[in-house]
Amino acid sequence: MLRRLARHVVMLVGMLAAAVAHAQPFASAEQAGEWITFYYRKPEPDRLPEALRVLSKEGMLKQDKGGPPITGFLSGVFRTRPQAVGALAGRLGFLPEDEQSVLLLALWYAAIPEAKAILKDLSASMPGQRGRIEFLVATPGRHIVEIPPDQGAWVLDAWWGFFLATGDELPIRAIIAVLPWTKVRGDTGRLLIGGAARWSLISNAIQHGRVLEICKAQLAVQGAEVAELLKEVVSTAEAERAKRK
Repeated sequence: MLRRLARHVVMLVGMLAAAVAHAQPFASAEQAGEWITFYYRKPEPDRLPEALRVLSKEGMLKQDKGGPPITGFLSGVFRTRPQAVGALAGRLGFLPEDEQSVLLLALWYAAIPEAKAILKDLSASMPGQRGRIEFLVATPGRHIVEIPPDQGAWVLDAWWGFFLATGDELPIRAIIAVLPWTKVRGDTGRLLIGGAARWSLISNAIQHGRVLEICKAQLAVQGAEVAELLKEVVSTAEAERAKRK
């Protein structure tokens, strides 16, 4: 009897410790960033406002800093949990005006039926964004992976953000499709975006087994030109992963 009681006490203490650890706020922007980086492995949408508050304090949600990947990340969270989007968006009202576009664009790029009604609701609490909100409401939503990559390297950042929220292969396939731009001539913009696509695929394939898995699967279905470039990405990532073991 005493042994059973002791085991129950140990189990209870362990559960309480885990609960306390889970409830502890993010200690730094780095910690919040780490949580976002691997969110798709263990989604915890209730912690999202807390993470964004920490990043906002460091100015990391501005469009010229971390805005694009966070926009993509939020759009992924919203798209995978459409029933909870209204409540979640309502908890992000603390964002300063120069960071609110992260939320507004994420709703629009989530391309879910609920988005426009939520945008209208936000208009009252975001008077400085009414013009933008009216434009977004009047414009058909677009899934974030449908943004043309030639709009800039920020599109790749947004796609990676979407992946971190979902683990979905769609943004990875979109980035893979840009690899041939590493060989273009006479178009510096595309050349730079192609280089960024290659570098980001290698970097993330080293860090995320899921990315490497998707890249390896795509080798069998891509055309010869893309497959050749992708094979180099995979071999480089695998070599670096092997060094780190």
